[in-house]
This record gives sequence, C-alpha cells and structure tokens, in this order.
Amino acid sequence: MLINHRGIGLVVILHILLLAGLLPGLSGCVSTSSKQVSPVEVAKANVNLAAEYFRLGRMEAALKAAKKAVFADEQSATANLLLALIYQQLEQPLLADGYFESAVEYVPEDSGDFGIVHNNYAAFLCQNSRFLDAGEHFLLAAQNPLYVTPQHAYENAGICALKGNRSKLAESRFRKALELQSDMPRSLLELAKIQYEAENFLSARAYFQRYHRVAGGDAKSLFIAMMIERKLGDFDQALLIKNDLKKRFPDSIETGKLSDNKVESEQ
Repeated sequence: MLINHRGIGLVVILHILLLAGLLPGLSGCVSTSSKQVSPVEVAKANVNLAAEYFRLGRMEAALKAAKKAVFADEQSATANLLLALIYQQLEQPLLADGYFESAVEYVPEDSGDFGIVHNNYAAFLCQNSRFLDAGEHFLLAAQNPLYVTPQHAYENAGICALKGNRSKLAESRFRKALELQSDMPRSLLELAKIQYEAENFLSARAYFQRYHRVAGGDAKSLFIAMMIERKLGDFDQALLIKNDLKKRFPDSIETGKLSDNKVESEQ
C-alpha cells in the first residue's frame, strides 16, 4: 500500500502514474512523428518514465527523467512531487524540500492530487523532525473532500505527533482515523499503548482486543495485554494470553520475561 519512511506511510509510486493519467511501463516516450507535442505531454511522458525507473530502483535514470518533466512543465504538481520523492530517496533533503514546496504550490485544491501531495510532504517533514509543520499538512490532506484515504493521513498525523512527544494530540488523530475506518491496526495498537501508559486499563484492554482481532498481535502486544488483565484482576484471562504468547512466540524476549520473578509474582 505505502512506501514507508521511518514509520510514516507514503503514496506508492503507482499512484503517481495514476495521478498523471499515464499508462504503465516504459511506453511514455514522446512521439517522434511530425505532430507537435505540448510541454504538458512531454512532462507527462517523462513522469511516466521517471516513475517506472523509480520503481525499478534505477535512481539516476529516474532523476534524469523527472528533471526533464519539471523542465517541460515547471508547474506540474505531479512532476515536482516525483522529483521531491526521488531526492528524498537520495537523502538530499534540501533539494527534496524545494520540490515538495513547488508541488504544494501548484497542486489545485479541487484536485484528487491535493491530498496525496500534502500527505507526502507531511511525511517528509515529520521524517526531518518538523513535527508542527507536518501536522498541518497531514490535516490539509485529511480534510480535503477529494482525498480518498483521509484515514491514513490522520493515522500518519498520529504517528508523527508521537514522534514529537505529543501523546494527547496523537490520541485524537488516531481516534479520528478509526472513526473513518474502524479496523486500522496501527491506530488501534497505538491507542492501546497510550491508554496503557495512562493507566486507563479498561480502555487499553478494549483497544488491544480490537487490535488482536484485526492483526493477531505480536509478542510485545500480547505481553502488555497479559499485564493489563493482571492489573484488572482477571488472572484466568491473563493465563490464557500468557499461554498463547508462549505457544506463538516461544523464543521472544517477552516469553523470556515470563520466568522473571517480578512478572510471575503478579500472577
């Protein structure tokens, strides 16, 4: 679904092809016929090439084609976005930031591209510890009526708020994401952890139960869920979770903790 950059989801490169209304593959070359080709068409063809090269990991070729796209149509939000993503991948944040800003400047608010551009820029900002700016752009994406996956922007905003040590804000963003899509594993897990750390054990239990129904859970989530049941005094349920943890993740750190005297003494 998403290209992941340090915990924040980004739009897959295929979506860039869809944004530009292009065909897949390397067939986007400009025709050599006598028919005059507009700069917009040249830009689209080169975006197509750059996106495919990006997908194949051919970054030098992708960069060259993306530059041609921006040169042909400097106001193409799609071309600027792709060039920004390439520079981000190449770990050149100053260049990436400039092209992200151009993409933001040129993308129409009444376009389906608007949310994608802002979500990607927000992810970049968060990656570079610009948490407040990132939050603003995630909201611009999420609140745009033409953005088809606002729940992901809200979830990304929550993850970014956590990185900025703003757990209350993160909680509100995760809740909003779940209002739009009730089975988002990351939002459920993060809300469960937030509630557990706040010692709201009943709420934490509910979120962990929902998370485990959706995602099955891992050793860490099962261990915390077991501890929650002990805090709530349901030792039978805690034992069931403990046995599940040992069966499914016998070699995990959490299973190793089960023999710890402090942990066992709470049983």
